Amino acid sequence: MIFSLSKLLKINSGYSIGAGILGLVLVQELAEALVLPVGIVGTLCAGLVGFGTFLIWLNRPSRISAQWGRVISIADFSWVFGVVGFVVLANPAATGVTIALLSSVPVLVLAALQLVASKKLA
Repeated sequence: MIFSLSKLLKINSGYSIGAGILGLVLVQELAEALVLPVGIVGTLCAGLVGFGTFLIWLNRPSRISAQWGRVISIADFSWVFGVVGFVVLANPAATGVTIALLSSVPVLVLAALQLVASKKLA
């Protein structure tokens, strides 16, 4: 296996926290591109920071397990499905579609790799 679950969780936490902070810094512009209220976008971005922080906490040898790996993978897949649903149903501006879909590609890849790594732990 190229990446262990621990390494993937570190990457996921860094991506989540980084994307969340960037989103909070650019919340007005992001809200305009997504055609969403600033409050909703800010809450989602703050949630990403919280999720990434949780992954840092979880990524300890005494806490990490195949079950947690599957739970995190499900959460990541859910995020991607939610983004796709948003793009299909909400009809955001073209820039918003690009931002939403491109930012979900790493999440999809991480979700799949974490699932595989979780199976290796089980």
